[in-house]
Order: sequence, then structure tokens, then C-alpha cells
Amino acid sequence: MSLFELLIAFLILTFAIALPFVYARLITGGRAIERRPLPALDQLNAALARAAETGKPIHLSPGAGALHGSAIDPESLAGLVLSQRVANAAARRGATITASSGDAVTHLALRGMIRVAYRNAGYSEDYQPKSIHLYADHDPLAFAAGLGNRYVSETMEASVTVGAFGETYLLAGEQGRQHHIPQVAGTTNPTSLAAAILTADGTLLGEEIYAAEAYIAPTPLGIARLLTHDAIRLLLIIIIIVGLVLVSLQDFGILPGSFPLLPTR
Repeated sequence: MSLFELLIAFLILTFAIALPFVYARLITGGRAIERRPLPALDQLNAALARAAETGKPIHLSPGAGALHGSAIDPESLAGLVLSQRVANAAARRGATITASSGDAVTHLALRGMIRVAYRNAGYSEDYQPKSIHLYADHDPLAFAAGLGNRYVSETMEASVTVGAFGETYLLAGEQGRQHHIPQVAGTTNPTSLAAAILTADGTLLGEEIYAAEAYIAPTPLGIARLLTHDAIRLLLIIIIIVGLVLVSLQDFGILPGSFPLLPTR
């Protein structure tokens, strides 16, 4: 490993460890931190405000990705975290919460977090486990069909489908669009993203699904993690540019072949 590679690893590790604490301290101290807007979450917040007045439920779904074994899906984890934040916000406002999933472990996690959300808000009696559905464990097509049927048979104030969705998302998303259900969708799958953009009212694109929870429940540490991701991304871009410049200078003979920051050629 060259000196340049060691320096990169050291910088990234240092930033990843130190920056969350630095940002959290700044935020706790009253420092105003600007975040880029996510229009999809503005629509979600508006739906949460309406749900308490209309009585229609907010529907949550992190998709059909696995949360057990060796194939744990990070999209499902991100969707589950966002579902928890949205459930907490909905319960505090007195809104009804329903949920759907395509994985047995995710289903149990949803039941637990929604029950806790109602209990923490002081509405334990409003928790309805029958409103949390499991559609076909690890069968994306059957899950999409079940979710689409739920859009047809139930009224909803909004549906939040953020997590692990494949190309079958269009089956459910189109049903929601035809029945005029406001949808906020998000995934990192390019195929399902195209379907989400066509059918949903608001879309979280790619890595935005990992940042969304810091917008819904803006704790200092959550915002600090979000800012750290942006800072490390900027650092990597700078490192790539510097590396390209140094290699180019070496190719043109301006820098010696044994330059200490680059591998010896």
C-alpha cells in the first residue's frame, strides 16, 4: 500500500469518527445548519397534518427486502427507520397508522414500533395489529399485488413506500395513482425508481432514503450523521481530483516516478 493510499484511509477514518461529534456539538450549541430541501418530505409532512383532521390512515411500507440471514437489505433497514420516525410523528398527532411488508421479520418489527409509537404518544388503545399486513414472505410480485389490492379496498390519507422495491413496484404504485392516494416513494433500485417517479407524488432518489429520517425527526446526532455523509463525499471527490492531477503530472514527467504519494511505476 502506497503512502497516498494510507493517507486516504487515515483521512476518511478520521473524518468518519470525528465529524459526527463536531457537528452534533455545533448543533447543540445553537449553530444553524442548512440542509438541502427534499420536496417529497414536505408532501409527507403535509399529509401527516391532514391525517389528524380527516381520520384517514397514513400507510407505511419498507418493501419486501430481507432483514434476516446473510441477505440483509440496507434499503429495508432505511425504510424501517423512516417508518419508525413517521409512525412516531403520526401517533403524536393522533393519526391512524397502517402498514404492509413482504418479510416476516420486517412485519414483526413494524408491529413493535407502531405499538411503541402509540404507547409513547399516550394512545395505546388505538393500536390495531390487524392493520399491519404481511403479504407473501419474500415474493416481490405477490407483495406488490397485495399492496395494490389494499390501495383499491382501503382509503388512505397517504402511503409511504420507502425501502426495498423492485420492478414490480409499478403494480402497486399505479393502483395508488388511479385511486388518488398521495404517495411518497423511495428506493435505490433504478428500475423501481422510474416507476416511482411515474406514479408517486413525491420521490426520494437513491441515497435520499438514508437521509430522510434526519428530516422527519431532526435530532442533533441524526443531522450530524447526515452532514458527515456529505463531508466525506466531498472529501472523496477532492481526493479523486488530487489523485488524477498527481498521476497526470507523473505521466508528463513533471513528477518523478518515485514520487512518495504515488505507487512506484
